[in-house]
Amino acid sequence: MAEPYCYRDEIESLKVHCEIIELHRDGSYIAVSPFLQGRVLTSAIKENSSGFGWINHELIKAGKWQAHINAYGGEDRFWIGPEAGQFALFFAPGAPFEFEHWQTPACVDSEAFELVERFEDRLQLRKDCQFKNYQGQAFDIRIEREIVLHDQREIQEKLGLEALNHLECIAFSSFNHIINRSSESWSKENGLLNIWILGQFKTSPSCWAVVPKETGSQINTNYFEADLSKRLVDRGDYALFSLDGTMKAKIGLAPKYDRNILASYDSLAQCLTLTVYDTDKSASFLCSEWKHQEAPYEGDVLNVYNDGPNPDGSVLGPYYELETSSSSRELKEGERISHQHSTYHFVGEETRLMKLFHQVTGIRPELP
Repeated sequence: MAEPYCYRDEIESLKVHCEIIELHRDGSYIAVSPFLQGRVLTSAIKENSSGFGWINHELIKAGKWQAHINAYGGEDRFWIGPEAGQFALFFAPGAPFEFEHWQTPACVDSEAFELVERFEDRLQLRKDCQFKNYQGQAFDIRIEREIVLHDQREIQEKLGLEALNHLECIAFSSFNHIINRSSESWSKENGLLNIWILGQFKTSPSCWAVVPKETGSQINTNYFEADLSKRLVDRGDYALFSLDGTMKAKIGLAPKYDRNILASYDSLAQCLTLTVYDTDKSASFLCSEWKHQEAPYEGDVLNVYNDGPNPDGSVLGPYYELETSSSSRELKEGERISHQHSTYHFVGEETRLMKLFHQVTGIRPELP
């Protein structure tokens, strides 16, 4: 069954299956579901236009939990890292780092978040949860999350733009926090946590990620055994990565090389998506590579994931993800780590979109 075309039809078809709160401003909308872990499911410039987020309609409407992960979709969802390695949260103690043993923690996968407060253009959520890592270290945390829909004036100010050059746009931000609720302090010896925000979007043969980076720096490809020779292009001060949804593949970038911005561009849809984030680059970043890690506190600040068939032939999407991670540190009781993640969508003529991208990043990408 085909998915509804426009945002309004898409959201109304889901409201009978889960709680959805809509925020709106200047005729634009985003849909947030506290029931589905407080994720931003999708956004739209107008309610009769197509939504930007990838949503797993079939899974949401089925109302059944899945093994490994409930891939509901959403443009901004809250996760916790590290995923794998000796301090993993997604693998039981002693389990091999293989897909059949991978399991997303319930608090960010199948349990509802609490709605604290809501307004027309923003809302606040929270979640208290407990879990253990690969070493058996127990964590007792509170997640706090605020989601804000921006108007066009704020979009221009945040990106330093004088004008939007006849482009349609929408933008929203999530402000995320993890608070240590335990009397026991966190330590590097037993493992730390980080905030991990993932946005899921619709794949296309004409869609590419654009990753601005320091000239000459290396992209991390140590995530899956995938041939990236035809889907990863390094052009010095930026890299391109195909988002066609035909192969499970992932790349990352270390914080010392990134420029606090990540993008995707679909030439057929004439849509430019920007992910902008704040994080403390002087702190530690957790590694989530699926292996025992030599440097567990020298991980990536951003990742791009292209979905495709799993080893057993199943497919979660397909979709692609633009992901950013907070830094981490040893926390005493009551202390917190924070992470801001903003999503911008621009639609219009390619020349105008590329001009905007150059204004924001100084880069003029040459797409394949």
